[in-house]
Amino acid sequence: MAGGQRGVLVAIRSAVALHRLLDVLPVFDGDDRVRVRFTLVPGSRFDVDALTALDRTGARTMPWQEAISTRHDLVLTASPKGDLHLLPGPRALLPHGAGFGKALGDEGSADVPSGLDHLLADGEPWADLHALAHEEQALRLARHCPEARPAVVVGDPTADRLLRSLPAREEYRAAVGTGPRHLVVLSSTWGPESLVARRPGLAAELLALLPHAAYQVALVLHPNAHSRTGGFDLARWMAPALRAGLVLARPHEEWAALLVATDPRGPAAHAFAHQGEALTLLRGHLYRLLGLRPPATPVVDAPAFPAPTTTPRQPAALAVRAEVCGDRVTVHRFPPDTPERVHHLAAENPTAGPGPLQSAAVVWHHARTRPLTGHHAAWTASGWTASALDEMPGCRTAAAILTRDRLLLRPRGRAPLTVTIEPDREQGRSRHADPTAVVSAVHAWLASGPPPGARGTLLCDTGPVAVRVHLAPAEDRDLDYEV
Repeated sequence: MAGGQRGVLVAIRSAVALHRLLDVLPVFDGDDRVRVRFTLVPGSRFDVDALTALDRTGARTMPWQEAISTRHDLVLTASPKGDLHLLPGPRALLPHGAGFGKALGDEGSADVPSGLDHLLADGEPWADLHALAHEEQALRLARHCPEARPAVVVGDPTADRLLRSLPAREEYRAAVGTGPRHLVVLSSTWGPESLVARRPGLAAELLALLPHAAYQVALVLHPNAHSRTGGFDLARWMAPALRAGLVLARPHEEWAALLVATDPRGPAAHAFAHQGEALTLLRGHLYRLLGLRPPATPVVDAPAFPAPTTTPRQPAALAVRAEVCGDRVTVHRFPPDTPERVHHLAAENPTAGPGPLQSAAVVWHHARTRPLTGHHAAWTASGWTASALDEMPGCRTAAAILTRDRLLLRPRGRAPLTVTIEPDREQGRSRHADPTAVVSAVHAWLASGPPPGARGTLLCDTGPVAVRVHLAPAEDRDLDYEV
């Protein structure tokens, strides 16, 4: 190649393989002696999404026919499948994932784990380097394909990015609105034996059983599941869970941020060797194949994963179980179709829609931010709560959520109340309760029989956080607050 440059060809069959190799390419960062091109290996059912993902990178591509007729200084691939032996040049295979754990009868050998088949072409090994994440993988490679060239154990660059992303955990949790809740992440591979194929309704089932204020549920699908099904059908199939607040991770990087944000963490500790060293170890082997001396400067770690951009829906209707014991109210909230025993239905106006709003005993409305210019008209908090009780005969309590910690609440047959919520402060941190949960707590407490002019302080326990709630006759500024 002109000027002493070396050409690296990245051969991909799917979006997941591309994302794997993008985490490897920082080994060449800052080295203008190396030029990278990409080619799509034909024959994969997931090649459309691979092309889309490749286009987003801004990378330069090479048609397959040109790739197999051009000598390359190094070929990188993350899957052994396809006619990779036709690509001229030294070839490095870097399997993706935590190991060889799945046999695919329709794409290989039913009795050999995927990744350990397709390693020979005409009886000869075609890969010059197997870069693996753990010594156990090297032993399995030697057992299943003794003809393969010896493997090197370098760890896993993507796992290292996960470790480097741990300091961003709070940022990731804030991005998806986890707050003080426990985050439960379901992870599913693809194909007929996957979690979503065998238990497609599991996420919705968990959401129906786990209290909304105490738990958040996310689902990480293998990128091939996204490719095979498509976003439109996924949204339809997962609609009940999405309405209940499910976080459905996007297939690139967002899944990793959610794993960092979750609350189970032990299993990955023993799946990857040389943690934190993968790119450094890998660089030496790849530069040896390139015939170049590695740069003198150390490898710069790949950046932490970006914060998730998926915004989960806030449920617009919730079935509430409220347990009143003196001035302490414990609130558990579930989707309306929960099998759990509940006390009342609470719904957001107007998002919940006519059915839930006509059935709800508690209705709330969030104050909206409006532009400061132009003509506009708006309800006051006093006017809206009174109107809600008039228009919805089943409603027993209407509340206008003014701020995160302040609301106007109007019980049927009683004077309106100003409700202020005191954050729970512990060890230099403030934890805030969902004000819509507080509305249900006050509603249940009032229904338990306090006098009409009730005022004072309640303790509202929502599961992960218990906060003090102060009740007082409505203040003029709250009555007149525009919602």
